[in-house]
Formats: sequence, C-alpha cells, structure tokens
Amino acid sequence: MNTVQQDQWLRRLPSPLGRGVGGEGMMVRTARTGHGVSALPPALSHREGAWDLHSSGAGSEGTSMLRVASRPGFTLMETLIAIAIFMISLVAIAALFPVGFTLQRYALGDAATHAVAGTAPALIRKEGLTASDLMAMTQATAAVQDSQDFATRWSRNDRTYPGTTPQSRRTVYWYPLLQLKGDNPERGPNWVAYVLIFQREHNDPENWMYSGTGPEPAQQVNVTAQYEGNNQIRIQLQEAGQVRTGEVLLDGGGSIRRARADPDDASAIFVSGTADDADEISEIWIGRRSATGQPTLRRIVPVADFAR
Repeated sequence: MNTVQQDQWLRRLPSPLGRGVGGEGMMVRTARTGHGVSALPPALSHREGAWDLHSSGAGSEGTSMLRVASRPGFTLMETLIAIAIFMISLVAIAALFPVGFTLQRYALGDAATHAVAGTAPALIRKEGLTASDLMAMTQATAAVQDSQDFATRWSRNDRTYPGTTPQSRRTVYWYPLLQLKGDNPERGPNWVAYVLIFQREHNDPENWMYSGTGPEPAQQVNVTAQYEGNNQIRIQLQEAGQVRTGEVLLDGGGSIRRARADPDDASAIFVSGTADDADEISEIWIGRRSATGQPTLRRIVPVADFAR
C-alpha cells in the first residue's frame, strides 16, 4: 500500500475548465490517510464560483480539494464609466441628424435657385419682345422699375419651381424688373431685365407666392446714401432691420450689392461702391420678409440684350 507524506504534491491534473480559469491546470494536494490514496477517480463539483475536488474512495479519511479562483468581473465604477462613454457617443451621433437635415435643405434650396437662374433668363429671351413692346412697358426713367405688363407675360405657374410638384409645395419664385438703360448707338434703346429669385421657407405657414391675386415679393424702399470713404457707402433705411448682413439688394441704378450691418445704427447698412455710386442711390429693391421673419430674396440675375 502506497502512502504519502502530509502536504506532498502528487501530480498536476488538467483543469476541468480546460486552460481557461485555472491557467495551467490544477494542482491536487492530498492529506495523509491511513489507507493511502484512493484509486477511484475524484468527484468534481462547482460550489459558489469555485471548483471543489473531493476524493470519492470508499473509507477515505482525507479529502483532496481543488479551489480555482472565480473569473474577475467589472466594478460598479467601471460599468458607470462605460455607460457614460456610450451615452456621450450616442448623443454625438444623434446630434448629426438635424445638422444633416438642415444642410440638405439649404443644398436643395441652392440647387433650386441655380436652376431658376438658368431657366428664367431663357424664358425671357424666348418671349421675343421687340423694342416697341418694351418701350410701351417702361416709363421714361432710367431707374429700375416694376412693370406689371412685363412681369405678367409669364404665368405664376411659370414663375414657380419645382414645376413637377403641386403649387402649394413649390418653394422658389422669380419675378422680373425692367430697366431702360439708355440708347445704344448701334441698336437703339437698351433694356436690362433683373430676375429676382425668392425662396419660401419650408416651415413658413404662409404661402405668399399664391396668396392674393398678385404677390409682391419685391419691395422698393426709398433711401439716402452717403459715401464714407474706403469704398464704403452708408445707406440709411426707413426702419431698423429692413436689410440684414449678407442679404442681396438691387439699387435703383441697376447695381447688385450685398449688405453689411452698421454696428452703430440698426437702421443703416454698408455696401461697397464709389462716391459716384452713392450719388445715384436713391432707392433699393429688397425682398419682403416671410411670415417667420426670414429674408426671401436669395439671388438677382441680370438679363441683357434680350430684345429683338
């Protein structure tokens, strides 16, 4: 009969979990018994996260036990930090969606105004107006003017875009102004048509393009202009907020300008120009505000040499 000394390591047994939890396997240690080491295989049980190995030999007085440490887990602080990082990432991703929708709406609006900027001049030239026709439509003035006879030659359906959508959902509208700029020695009177392109906001509750019998998106405002030097012209408006920084306008002389706010006076704006330009600016054409207070005038396109 083989006996073993107390605390003697007999052999290395394979781990019941393979080479996972216990790493290199299990070391079995037996206590000295009066009957030696049982020849029967040990019984394996799992108790409270540890593996216990008991000798199952009949009449054995000692016990062979193996305890393998439990797999380490996450602490509460680590879990909270992981949740916080996940939530921050989720909020950052969700914040991209409204920005993307806004940029997409602006891109679609820009694409629509560019399409109208090419279509409207073509429609004006296609009309085939003669010098006699235009002479009857204009007044004896060199300033830009709103000629109803000229504007109504195209239906409201022709002046809205996109044409494939119902009229209540169209967002772009163009309106022509006319100017007699003088006589050309070779061709006679010289006219220029200015296509003012307006855009209605999607969230605007009022569809001003189809309200009433004749929408007037272009507004003529009488102003006073003064040259301030350094290619700066200061224009005094009738009321504060009529024109804001970045908005496009058309002066009575036919020059397209972009406004810059006067930091010292909310009822004044600055535009680029010379002293001679300032002497000729007595009125400007601007876009009317939408029901939401947004500017409607987006672009102005001059059309020259369109008369036969």
